[in-house]
Amino acid sequence: METTASTPLAEIESRLARLEEQVANIIGPPVRKDWRSAVGMLTDNALSREIDELGRQWRDSVKDSE
Repeated sequence: METTASTPLAEIESRLARLEEQVANIIGPPVRKDWRSAVGMLTDNALSREIDELGRQWRDSVKDSE
């Protein structure tokens, strides 16, 4: 349906509300992005232990340089 200058404002508002609802359903709720959302993502295996160790070493090196 094409929108023209003669389209009633109420119809445009109604269509806009439906579109906003559809987009909200597609996108979903906002995702909280912080470190807590990553906790527990890796299983306990050799790779995750190596990642933990390298992270600890890096944090220690940064603390020592301050």
